[in-house]
Amino acid sequence: MTKTKTSLTLSILLLLFTAVGCNHKTAHLLPNELVGFWTADEPRYQGRFLELYRAYVIIGTGEQIPKVQAVDSVETLPHGDHIIYRISSTDLAGVQYKMALRYSPAHGGEIRFPHMEDVVWQRLPENNQPPSAPTKTPTPTPPPKKRKGAR
Repeated sequence: MTKTKTSLTLSILLLLFTAVGCNHKTAHLLPNELVGFWTADEPRYQGRFLELYRAYVIIGTGEQIPKVQAVDSVETLPHGDHIIYRISSTDLAGVQYKMALRYSPAHGGEIRFPHMEDVVWQRLPENNQPPSAPTKTPTPTPPPKKRKGAR
């Protein structure tokens, strides 16, 4: 191959990799559109919930103590009228998890999982959410300052 053909081939490959790479983004927080308390009306999922914060995922299974996981990364893949999110998280014991979900803004927001496309998870309105459910991203507050002479 000549130098010109090699350079042209490399340029085309670089352009293709750039185009493919621009179709998704990776972040370390969940987007605001996912934040909330999510439930499914399906009878087999009664008592189960997803409580999504920007930095945490809480999964209620209905039988056990909810599982708390810290979000490690979030990959965003736009796909037509919905977005696919691939979420990597770690629980308190250090066990790592991967979860994929499909978010659609229809009907105030819907989540579906690849392994159960027929089940629609919907965010509860803010006035119907349990007290622990996130309503918006909390702003961290600094610890109180010590007063002079206080121990």
